[in-house]
Amino acid sequence: MKNSIFILLLSFVTLTSAVKKEEIPAPAITFETLSHDFGTLKQDEITQDYVFTFKNTGNAPLIINEVEKPCGCTHPEWSKEPVMPGKTGYVSVRFSAKGQPIGVFRKTLNVYSNINQERTPILMIKGSIEKGKVVRS
Repeated sequence: MKNSIFILLLSFVTLTSAVKKEEIPAPAITFETLSHDFGTLKQDEITQDYVFTFKNTGNAPLIINEVEKPCGCTHPEWSKEPVMPGKTGYVSVRFSAKGQPIGVFRKTLNVYSNINQERTPILMIKGSIEKGKVVRS
């Protein structure tokens, strides 16, 4: 009796492990870099721009719903159309040093999309601001 139960159990385990599990379609986001250093900016500098690029490394379309900005000194833009698997998209950020306090700054941007929200990417821009006017030639 014990042998028949063992054989039955072994057969069940073998059959269930042989069944191919179907992969659930899901997007995934991989950024080339998660931070950018603007270096030293003059306090009267109008704006500085940076573009973060990413790839959809999943197997379903990726949709960026929102990029949360930390303050009025940053203005994000992003790919509005779905980014298909294997394709690239962008999140650009415009930073204005005008009126910002002198010293080091770090600003984070939360990227909200249709991926698992526990894996929401956080992008960072940083640098320092010094007193002075920008000299244009």
